[in-house]
Amino acid sequence: MNLRESKKQATREVISDAAAHILLHQGSEKLTVARVAAAAEVSPRTFHNYFADLDAALLVFVERTFAEISEDIRRLPPELGLTEAFEQICVDALTGDGVKLHSASPLLLISDRLELIRGSACPNDDRERILDPVVSALQERAPRLGPFEVLVLLSAYGSAAGVAFKRHLRTPSDDSQALLHKAFAAVRASR
Repeated sequence: MNLRESKKQATREVISDAAAHILLHQGSEKLTVARVAAAAEVSPRTFHNYFADLDAALLVFVERTFAEISEDIRRLPPELGLTEAFEQICVDALTGDGVKLHSASPLLLISDRLELIRGSACPNDDRERILDPVVSALQERAPRLGPFEVLVLLSAYGSAAGVAFKRHLRTPSDDSQALLHKAFAAVRASR
């Protein structure tokens, strides 16, 4: 990648991060091209040079974050199984003051908000392509399972983590790590 392409990629990432940050911290009603452009320190015209709409910017964020999560999963100790690995990724997403932007919890919240606002976070073909790196990384920990089964488990555990993250956002005094562990324990107990 040459310097020009690197700068374009960096600008694209700054814009997509700004869109995700606004959606997560200010809500969907504040998510506008003008606000995203201002937060990214670019003009609205520059925004439109990179993205057709806000959904496209958010999808770039989602895709990049899933790719990062797949690498995080691969770096976890090999003795962790599929469930434990995903649970650890969710726990690692938590920080003292909330959640890291490029982690599992914002993805759950962004997907929920996009589905509520626009009807779908992304088309099914895009969804499977975007999830593929995480599915592959988790499948390495449970080779007896096929991609479909891993996707089903990812959906179940993602839902459990989403419930815990949302509860923590509504009631910040709740211990977010304890809520996550409790959510995963509930899913494990249902087997």
